[in-house]
Amino acid sequence: MRPPVWFVSAVVAVSAAGGCRSVTTGKVVANYPAVEPSAKAELQPVCPAQPAPAEHVYVYLVNGADPLRIAGLGQLADQLRQGGYPHTRVVSWFEARAFEREIRGIHQTDPAARFVLIGYSAGTYAVKGTAERLLRNGVPVAMVGYVGGDYLRSTAASRLPGVARVVNVTGDGYLLTGRNLFFNGTDVTGARNVRLAGTRHYDLPNHPDTFATLYGELTAATAGGY
Repeated sequence: MRPPVWFVSAVVAVSAAGGCRSVTTGKVVANYPAVEPSAKAELQPVCPAQPAPAEHVYVYLVNGADPLRIAGLGQLADQLRQGGYPHTRVVSWFEARAFEREIRGIHQTDPAARFVLIGYSAGTYAVKGTAERLLRNGVPVAMVGYVGGDYLRSTAASRLPGVARVVNVTGDGYLLTGRNLFFNGTDVTGARNVRLAGTRHYDLPNHPDTFATLYGELTAATAGGY
C-alpha cells in the first residue's frame, strides 16, 4: 500500500563493482526545508534508475456474467493499480482468447514479464483454461486467483501444477443456482483458500479480505526474479 504523506523512507544500495549508488525515496513531508549538502561532502555517482519489478507484472481480472460490472471488479482493479501494479486491466470471460494472444506477445518482447490471472464467477473457468494453455506453451504464470468459482472442484486441474500460487476465495453461492444449497465452491487442495461465509456472490470482489488476500499473494508470487 502507498505510504502515508508523513512517511519518509530512503533505501541506498551500493554496488561493489562500480561504487555507484541508487536512492529510492518515499513521499517527503511538505514544508520540510531542503538539506544542502556539505561543501566537504564527496559526491557519489548515482546509478541509473532500474525498472521496478511491478513494471513487469501484468494482471488480468476476468469478469463473469456481469456485463454491467455491478460486482465491482473495476474497483478491485483500481485498488491493485494504486497498490503498485499499473498493468492491471479488466476483461470479460469471452475475451479469453484475445487476452491470451496479448500475453503471448508480451512474453516474446519482455522475457521478465510475470502474468497473473484472476477470475470472478464464470471468469474463474476462463482463467483456468487460459493458464493451462499458456503453461503448455512455456509461458510462465505466476499466480491464478479464483473469486466466487462456485462450481470448481478440488482437482489437480484446478490447482494448476506449474503455477507458483493459486488463490481460491469463496463466499455464499450464486442465488440463481441455489445459493448455498448445492454450489458455493470448495477448498482446492494446495491452494490458498479463503472462505468469506455470509458474503453474497456479487459482493465478493469488493470485500476487503478479497483484496488483502489477492494483494498479499500477488506480491509474494511476483517478487524477485527480474
